[in-house]
Amino acid sequence: MKTCINNIIIRVTNSRSQIQYVPALSEGDMPRRRPDITKMRSELVSHAFTPIEDGIRLTADYFRSQIS
Repeated sequence: MKTCINNIIIRVTNSRSQIQYVPALSEGDMPRRRPDITKMRSELVSHAFTPIEDGIRLTADYFRSQIS
């Protein structure tokens, strides 16, 4: 199993969702953005980062609490 964000989300949330892969975008569609993150890096350099799995778990818990 590849370590992609979708697989991490499924694992952390104990989801039974299935990944469905679709054909690539047609020519001319923007397949991926590449924003300049220089300012973000300089602003966040002193801040602690939350590990991705912890962040996904916290986010999922928050949304579960909102719909219960």
